Amino acid sequence: MNKAELRQSFVELGWEVEPVASWIKVSKVQGKAKYDVNVASPDNVFATAQVIVAADGSAAEIAMPSGSWEAAATTFDEAVRAYASGLEGGAVFAVAVTDINEADEVGLATAYMNTGSVENYVIKRRAGAFSFNRLL
Repeated sequence: MNKAELRQSFVELGWEVEPVASWIKVSKVQGKAKYDVNVASPDNVFATAQVIVAADGSAAEIAMPSGSWEAAATTFDEAVRAYASGLEGGAVFAVAVTDINEADEVGLATAYMNTGSVENYVIKRRAGAFSFNRLL
């Protein structure tokens, strides 16, 4: 994926990303360029993301998100499932996530407890953090 394709992939996830021509090259080490990129997350948090580019400017260019932007590249579905699997252990035997709404970043989770009981929860992501609330 080149710089333009990387930019477009984040735009499709709801990010505002400045045009590639505005990216600022901050270093070049061992054939890889590092760029600072002004972005706004889907929840309107403004930041400077980093992009590492191998073979910068060539037909073989490969752009990779770095640091916090790398984690942001996951979809809500991937992130909520990773969060839910981290809840397993102790009293929780397994967590199944269903009815995911990507746009609102909310999902319904069913927790299967070691005691044999089954509990339903809503998982919501706000400002990059998850909340996990039991439905009564």
